[in-house]
Amino acid sequence: MVRPLILCLLLLLLPVLPAAAQSHAREPGTAAAPTRPWVVDRTGLTAVPLPARGWCPTPQQGGTGVVRLRIDALDRTAYAAPRRDLQRFLSGVRFLIEQDCPQVWAIEVQGYAAGTRRFLGSLLREDGWALEGAMLGISDAER
Repeated sequence: MVRPLILCLLLLLLPVLPAAAQSHAREPGTAAAPTRPWVVDRTGLTAVPLPARGWCPTPQQGGTGVVRLRIDALDRTAYAAPRRDLQRFLSGVRFLIEQDCPQVWAIEVQGYAAGTRRFLGSLLREDGWALEGAMLGISDAER
């Protein structure tokens, strides 16, 4: 009786734990994969830097100040204009990125829904971090 209760509590808390804490709750010793959420929000958007390790090299390590992100959404409508929720989500992600990577001046965004790349975009410091981009390859069957 106690074990199922503990498991239920853990499953309830896991989605709100920071990604660093989640990595300890998962299988120990597994390498970080690009699909592991780094930031998760209440609308189902998730973000992970690419590559999962070494995503912000310093200038001495050959870093350029450009960070790449993979964003996963529950469906492709997250990338449809006007993209307010996506912009709001990326503003929070950008804040976290700047904490660890102060030299960042551009963020490249690859947006996925159902495992398919649906969006390419970018945020630039010189443009006030406004999201610019476009949805990709929507076939007539999906409309």
